[in-house]
Amino acid sequence: MSGEDPIDRRRPAWESGPPRAVSPDRPSWSVVRESRLSDSWGQHGKDLRLVRHRRTDDFGTRDRDHESRALSGLPAGAAERTLVKRPAHRREEAPQAPLNGSGPGPAQRLHEGVRMKFWQSISWAETDQLVDLARFAEELGFEGIIGSDHAFYPKEMAPGYPYSDTGYPPQTAESEYPDMWTSCAAMAAVTSRLRLVCGVYVLPLRHPVEVAKQAATLAILSQGRFALGVGTGWMKEEFDLYGVDFASRGRRMDEMVEAMQGLWTGQFYEHHGEFFDWDPIVVSPTPSPPIPLYFGGAAPVALRRTARVGEGWIGVGNTLEDAPLVLGELARLRAEAGRGDEPLDTLVGLYGDVGLDDYRRLEDLGMTGGIHLPFWFAFDGPSSLGQKKRLMEGFAERVLRHF
Repeated sequence: MSGEDPIDRRRPAWESGPPRAVSPDRPSWSVVRESRLSDSWGQHGKDLRLVRHRRTDDFGTRDRDHESRALSGLPAGAAERTLVKRPAHRREEAPQAPLNGSGPGPAQRLHEGVRMKFWQSISWAETDQLVDLARFAEELGFEGIIGSDHAFYPKEMAPGYPYSDTGYPPQTAESEYPDMWTSCAAMAAVTSRLRLVCGVYVLPLRHPVEVAKQAATLAILSQGRFALGVGTGWMKEEFDLYGVDFASRGRRMDEMVEAMQGLWTGQFYEHHGEFFDWDPIVVSPTPSPPIPLYFGGAAPVALRRTARVGEGWIGVGNTLEDAPLVLGELARLRAEAGRGDEPLDTLVGLYGDVGLDDYRRLEDLGMTGGIHLPFWFAFDGPSSLGQKKRLMEGFAERVLRHF
């Protein structure tokens, strides 16, 4: 029995005063980070609260040292910012365990001995740069490209984003969200080794027959280099526009996953469920091997879903303290589901001052993939292709080439 993926919109106890009304095209916070943050940032963290380092009215004024900082691979304005860890306020927490590996025992570790690889996030990157970025990522030795998905950006947005204090996401109306299918197809066409994954595709907005056909086509055209990363989504405005019930999106996604796996067999398949109903049909082409399914989300129900039916998990911005906890919890849940001996890709973006030794310790705990930050975080907005390439080169020199 699957549950819903909760979004906890309560204000944390340490933050006083009523919520402020904030325009979605002018968030009330800026990303804060330490000087080596470009080594490690993935997507927004579930336990980190992003706080302002300037007044809201100054948000649009960007640092002037972007180009010089990018030359060294450091984020703009890094020296003046501080990473702040705030108390978490989720309903449930994973068991506590230290980073040094003395916490989870061998039975709770994910696939020791698996070599860590690295992925470049292209969330909010300019569409006309994606093909060049894919070529360059393959040239540098990245394992893959990881994108993201939203249908649109609403002018009026309720504060529902679960990874910041304000309830608003870091992207703005000027952030680009190109279509995942055509973007991945274009990047696959100019590369031969680079893997492609969406992290994550808002699956409950769509129809399973349509997604099954699109994913199968892309998997074949990319010669098996595509993995479908999915999540339940957080933006209610998307569900309202599509006419999809927001509250039941978790159950809807579980049913869609089951239906798509049936459609990918290449056999006549019928489905009669809570949300979808059809008589026997065949959808072609048939992907071979089967398309890997990766799941996002750190809520207990999301981790259980990953353990039960996933080939991978995508973590959106963990810390060095909580990443081992999630890895240990996934190992425990996989064992409970009878899948403890099956491989599980764990693609994790990390906040903070993360060095080689940190990545190696996480590798020992079974983390298989490190996500390099979205460029938007390094430059507080759009950036040139040259700036992005220099940032990637810096990360490759400091981290990637040592694995």
